[in-house]
Amino acid sequence: MSKFVRPSPALLIAMLALFVAIGGSGFAAGHTGGRSKLTAAKAKAKRGPRGHRGPRGFPGSRGLAGPQGQQGPAGTNGANGSPASSAVLGRGVDVPMGIWFLAPSGQLKPSSNENDVSSFTPDAPVKVSDLAVSLAVAPGPGQSRTFTIRAGNQDTPVSCTVPEGNSVCTTRKSITLAPFVLISLGSTTTGAPSNTDVRFGWRASAG
Repeated sequence: MSKFVRPSPALLIAMLALFVAIGGSGFAAGHTGGRSKLTAAKAKAKRGPRGHRGPRGFPGSRGLAGPQGQQGPAGTNGANGSPASSAVLGRGVDVPMGIWFLAPSGQLKPSSNENDVSSFTPDAPVKVSDLAVSLAVAPGPGQSRTFTIRAGNQDTPVSCTVPEGNSVCTTRKSITLAPFVLISLGSTTTGAPSNTDVRFGWRASAG
C-alpha cells in the first residue's frame, strides 16, 4: 500500500491561484458577452424602422391661401369738388360812345356789326359769371358805360355799369349757355363819354 503524500502549502497556494485565474476569466467573459447581447437587444427593441423622407417644397413656395374674408362696408362719399373753371380775359381798343360790340376774349377793336367779333361757346354747356370791367378813362358827369355778355345776339343777365367818376364795375350774376351759341360783349353808353380802352374778364365753368 502506497503512502499518501500530502502536498506542500506552497503547492496548494499555486494551484488555488491558477484555479482563480482560470475561473475568473471565464466568469468575466461570460458575463461581458451576456451584457453586450442584452444591450443590443434593448436598443433593437426601442428603435423602430425608419420611414421614408417626405418630399421637400420648392424654395420660396408658400402654403395654400385660406378662404377670402367678407367684404367690408363701403366708405362715405367725399365732398364734391368745385367745377373746373377758367378766366376769360379780353380788351377792347378805343371804344367810342354809343352801341358797340367787343370780342368775348383777346384784344380787338370794337365793331358795330356783332358778327364781326362774336365767337362760339364750346361743345358743352358753359356757365358764364363774374364779369369785371375796367376803363382807362372814367365817364364824366351824367355819363355811364354798361357792358353785357350777349348770347345768340341777345343780352344776358351778366351785366354791369360803370357810373360817372368811376372806372370799374363787377357783377356776380351768371347764366348757363348751350353749346355752339354766339357770344360777345356788348357796350352801350349814356351821355357822351370819351373814347377809352376797356379791359375785362369773366369766368367760364362747366355748366
